[in-house]
Amino acid sequence: MLSSLRARLLFLLCALMVIVGVLAVVIGQKSMQLYFEEQTQLKNRSIAMYVTQEYKLFADTINNGHIINILARQAMIINPIAEVYLLNPQGTVISHPFPANTLQTDQVDLKPIQEFLDGSTNFPLRSTDPKQPGSDVIFSASEVIQDAQLKGYFYVVLNASGSSSLFTPLSHIGKISLLSLSIVFILSLVAGGLIIRRLSARLESLSNTMCNFSHQELMPEEPTACDKKTVTGDEIDKLSAIFSGMAERIREQIQLLTESDQRRRELVSNISHDLRTPLVSVQGYLETLVLKNHSLSQEQRLAYLLTAEKGARRLSQLISDLFELSKLEAFDGQIKKEIFSLTELIYDTAQECQPEADKKSIQLVIKCPTNNIQANADISLIQRVFENLIGNAIQHTPRHGQITITLAPPTNQSIRITIDDTGPGINDEDLPFVFERYYQSPSQSGEFTSSTGLGLAIVKQALALHQSEIQVCNKAHSGAQFTFHLLSQ
Repeated sequence: MLSSLRARLLFLLCALMVIVGVLAVVIGQKSMQLYFEEQTQLKNRSIAMYVTQEYKLFADTINNGHIINILARQAMIINPIAEVYLLNPQGTVISHPFPANTLQTDQVDLKPIQEFLDGSTNFPLRSTDPKQPGSDVIFSASEVIQDAQLKGYFYVVLNASGSSSLFTPLSHIGKISLLSLSIVFILSLVAGGLIIRRLSARLESLSNTMCNFSHQELMPEEPTACDKKTVTGDEIDKLSAIFSGMAERIREQIQLLTESDQRRRELVSNISHDLRTPLVSVQGYLETLVLKNHSLSQEQRLAYLLTAEKGARRLSQLISDLFELSKLEAFDGQIKKEIFSLTELIYDTAQECQPEADKKSIQLVIKCPTNNIQANADISLIQRVFENLIGNAIQHTPRHGQITITLAPPTNQSIRITIDDTGPGINDEDLPFVFERYYQSPSQSGEFTSSTGLGLAIVKQALALHQSEIQVCNKAHSGAQFTFHLLSQ
């Protein structure tokens, strides 16, 4: 029944209002009682003195019941609810106008009477009610003096019926007070209910949003309600903004995970395909040699072996490139930078690639303004960059072509390196994709199908670790040109 926050808050508000109302009534009643007693005692404080001055109480008449009855009637004229008693100096009741066995005690506490006579205490001041010893009452008192000696006290109880008489003169006021409290209670309950409804409506909206978020498909393309501006509202606004920000970050992480999973699937698919092709070729030619070993000529046997050897070599290169690219993509530490001679590294790499270039009579040309251009980078990664770029250029450059490697003089601590060839260039529609793994142009001739399609992806990843970006374009006449920058010393 009280499962919702709104119902619980309304219940707590009602309970709180009831408690506050009861406390207000109790405190109000107590305050009115004290005020009534104070005013009654102030107005009747002299009643005992007036009576004792009107009638001289002598020693021979102090125990006279007839005199006490007269005094009682006189006191009741002034205060109808007054009761009179004569006390001796020790506070013992020695005379009263009531029937026998009416009093429950004949001893009255004299300390309040002394304080009343001295005027040293604020009203209301209470003392013993002989008829009800456990219930103190307000009173008036006067000394009985004869021959300059204290003969006793004239003691007048002003409210003999106790606190119950309080409500008789204040019944109308009590009704008005009760009505006023009821109206205040209803208005406060209505106002509190409206406030709770407004606050709980915002919380309910946020709760529904969070509930929907927990059940929905968190696709990357789903919009987010996160507000980037500084939140200046209350705690609910801040909570909503925090949740929106959290939801956006979760979506971003899910998008990254989705992209990573997609790349993983593509990688597994491509690896399976690229490993299967050369492996099937090698396996097929080897099985042919086994099955037809005696029927094959020496020339056929050699051709099959060369084809199997070529497929095994491509398979080895593919596995090596995959391993290298996986290391670069998983790399999350600092690369080992050092200062080295970039000129020497280019000459050494070109010398290693020269045998492949000689097979196609391709000329490797290095243009360097000085023999001592130094760079600050990871030498092993940069060497791999040059190997892949030069190897890619050799593969796509026709026979008797030329590959030129140019180092520009350092400018603003940056070295510009370009590698261009005299090949057919790259189709315009292929330029945005040449650095993607396994990408090969649909128009590429069969001459270049031996490429693993990972060389340029490795180059891009290695340079990205150096905060460098490689660019590619077609030259004006023929061939492609790759450009990137490295930090100098």
